[in-house]
Amino acid sequence: MGLSKYLKILPFFYFFQTRIVFNFNFILQFICEIGTSIIIFLFLLKPLYLDAIFLFILHYLAFISLYEIGYFINDTISVNYEKKPNKRFKIKKSIFFNFLFIILRLIFFILLTFYLDLQNSYLWWFFYFFLIIIFSIHNFLSQVFLRLATFQILSFLRFIAPFFSILDTNYFFIIGNIVALTYVPYRTLGYLVSKKITYKNISRNYLFQLLTFLPPIVFFLVIIILKFN
Repeated sequence: MGLSKYLKILPFFYFFQTRIVFNFNFILQFICEIGTSIIIFLFLLKPLYLDAIFLFILHYLAFISLYEIGYFINDTISVNYEKKPNKRFKIKKSIFFNFLFIILRLIFFILLTFYLDLQNSYLWWFFYFFLIIIFSIHNFLSQVFLRLATFQILSFLRFIAPFFSILDTNYFFIIGNIVALTYVPYRTLGYLVSKKITYKNISRNYLFQLLTFLPPIVFFLVIIILKFN
């Protein structure tokens, strides 16, 4: 347990220890996510294949370092709102551990941003600011059915995160449409099953409608503005 605890502090290891599941559904989903990103990098950077793989790894690590913070908050705070929570975080709570966990990932993300020379990219900063906002809303919604709306947005962002910054506008929207029509519904069905949400549990009230429609509209409007500037 001691070694496991310290490994969880390091970026990527928390995701590996708490989210990686060796079953067919997860492996298929993960291969789809990773495989698509790798293919995009290889296609855009051919014939520099080794450089493409290296760049993919850096972009993916930048994404997962921030996404793990969302996972961590989900596992330590959001579970308190669930009737039958999945207790993934089984370490005694510590303010120092929590601080170190978050600050290491923020530092790691910033270092990777400068290494990738994206510190002046408005698109980069907007994407991850938007990701943090949506994950924060998701984690602090007390009603599980409302999280269904934010989960769909997070699924979309998660898929495109490793490669969004290297695509031109046409590719971005083509791939974005494919992801929204295939990967997101697939992930959503899994979320419904895991959280035991039925149509009777879903109330399409004003807040649910707001969470469903407003964030994607804002996201794509800003992306269009940034992409065409």
